[in-house]
Amino acid sequence: AHAEVVKAATVKLDAKSEELRCLGYQITGLQVDNKALYARCQALADAVTAATVAGKAATEETVTLRDAATASEEAHAEVVKAATVKLDAKSEELRCLGYQITGLQVDNKALYARCQALADAVTAATVAGKAATEETVTLRDAAT
Repeated sequence: AHAEVVKAATVKLDAKSEELRCLGYQITGLQVDNKALYARCQALADAVTAATVAGKAATEETVTLRDAATASEEAHAEVVKAATVKLDAKSEELRCLGYQITGLQVDNKALYARCQALADAVTAATVAGKAATEETVTLRDAAT
């Protein structure tokens, strides 16, 4: 009878060991995914910063062009026309940068949510691994 109990405990112990091994692989995979997503979030944050800097520079140039266009009203009509064309181009550039920033912010929020989900999955897998380890110890003690 004791041999049957030991045999059953050993089978259960082997199953728990396999479960622990699989959880270890799962945790490692989730950690790799999390690092990759963190790097992507950082790249998106850098892109948002670069787009914001470009937007500020374009805004400053737009103000300068608008001032030049206003001052040129008394000057030659071609100068005013050229400044107005350049001003329109900068306005379009600003509009496009605004869309780009908005898109990057949406991507960043989605990636942050994915990182959080991965972190939660790692936590859950770690808890499951700890529980399986405790059960393994109990089974090993029972088998011994």
